[in-house]
Amino acid sequence: MIRAFLAVSPEANVVDLYRRARDEGTQRLRGLRWVLPESLHVTLRFLGDVDEVAAHHLQGSVEAVVAPFRPFRVALGGPFCFGRRSAPRAVGFEIADGATELARLAGEVDAATRRAGFRGEDRPWTAHLTLARGRPGGAVRGWEELLAASGLTGLGFDVTDVTLYSSKLSPGGAKHAPIWSAPLRGTPLSPS
Repeated sequence: MIRAFLAVSPEANVVDLYRRARDEGTQRLRGLRWVLPESLHVTLRFLGDVDEVAAHHLQGSVEAVVAPFRPFRVALGGPFCFGRRSAPRAVGFEIADGATELARLAGEVDAATRRAGFRGEDRPWTAHLTLARGRPGGAVRGWEELLAASGLTGLGFDVTDVTLYSSKLSPGGAKHAPIWSAPLRGTPLSPS
């Protein structure tokens, strides 16, 4: 069994700026557990614990639904949180530009996983990039200011494929490893 999810990952420009924000946040905001830079992603569909064979069989279904999509660009919006601002469960950035297309992609991925026999999500999908998770019972102040000053707002990246990741939880943070990717093969719009 593996703990798995389907996601898109930001490019190096986003990861590099995040490293700086993480370094500062680790020193200033003790109530947050920061995501490892190499593990940044936008989750399209969390699968949970799945059989490895089933995870590999899912590839064809996901490839079929993402192939018609053209590669597209998304941009980070403002800082956001799940939970109360003073005691967030998670903090990060909403997806601003490209959110509609990303939602369509997530919807197709969700439909493909359901048809393949995976249980659906209990909560609605939200386009976001999680940067840190709140520690239980911990109050955190200053996270919005830190993220707003990070230079990440407005930064964009191209969505060119959907990747199935395995996730191993550890005291230092979850470590994600790609298993397979399904490319968006639609013809990109030509630049104007």
